Amino acid sequence: MQEVNNNNETQESFKKSVSIGALLVNARNAAALSQADIAEQINLPKRIIQALETDDFNNLPESTYIRGYLRNYARVVGINDEGLVKLYADQHYSEPVVEPSRRSKQSYDPAILWSTAAVLSILVGLVITWWFDSNQVAEQDIELVMNEVVVDGKNTAMPQASNDETSVINVSNESTIQVTQELLKISSSDEPLDENEQSASGEEVVTADQQQAMEDASRNPTLVTSVDGAQVLTVTYIEKSWTEIRDADSNTLMQGLIEPGVVRNLSGKPPFEIFLGNAPGVVIEVNGLYFDHSQYNRSNHTARFQVSSGSLN
Repeated sequence: MQEVNNNNETQESFKKSVSIGALLVNARNAAALSQADIAEQINLPKRIIQALETDDFNNLPESTYIRGYLRNYARVVGINDEGLVKLYADQHYSEPVVEPSRRSKQSYDPAILWSTAAVLSILVGLVITWWFDSNQVAEQDIELVMNEVVVDGKNTAMPQASNDETSVINVSNESTIQVTQELLKISSSDEPLDENEQSASGEEVVTADQQQAMEDASRNPTLVTSVDGAQVLTVTYIEKSWTEIRDADSNTLMQGLIEPGVVRNLSGKPPFEIFLGNAPGVVIEVNGLYFDHSQYNRSNHTARFQVSSGSLN
């Protein structure tokens, strides 16, 4: 057992001593690429590439972005991106081992366990008592309703059972409620309500054509073409893609990893600055008109471009 612990400690120590930056530099040199080449292919400033290669993670954005940088870098130079991200997580997010405190051990004291059991028993008894009392009250109320039904503001006696029927009826709560509902139907008219009476009752009548139109609208949402004079950018995701979109005033309209099936309508001042991590899986429309961004797609499926209504094909 001691030998296994020593091996684990050795492995953890080795992981922490490995330089992620050195791994990246060696892989880049083996691929005969420069820092500028890497920066251009994954669309990042050169200073971020330099920080990654020197393990200067403190001067980089939060860990979500760092993991994304490492994945993209690894894919360009042809190394295992999952292993590289795992190494980064082991070095910077190892959770401390928490030893159980004395207080947690005291929670297993027999006196505490017996006290807890006694309290639970009392609570269970109270719940059972309340349940029986509630059922008795409900049965009494239902019996009163069965003996006397109010129809049009008058008291109408229950019809007596015929000679062929038993004089004593024992029914469950569910069947009693059903019998009561059948008796209450005496006060309702057999004639259907006309349109005016239906409107007065507060019920909205939906025709088959209206229902079909609502279903078609839910499947085919209408594209927004203008919002207070600003241009509207519609982004539809066929596949998952990282997305960053800013307008002419440098306002961030959208940022993050978006799942397939999402449709976003964004309003802002053109031109829009757009970066897509998976450009072939995203459809762009401006004011309801399709914009073909395939000319900006790079070999790694990323794309960065500007778009406005004046740049439509």
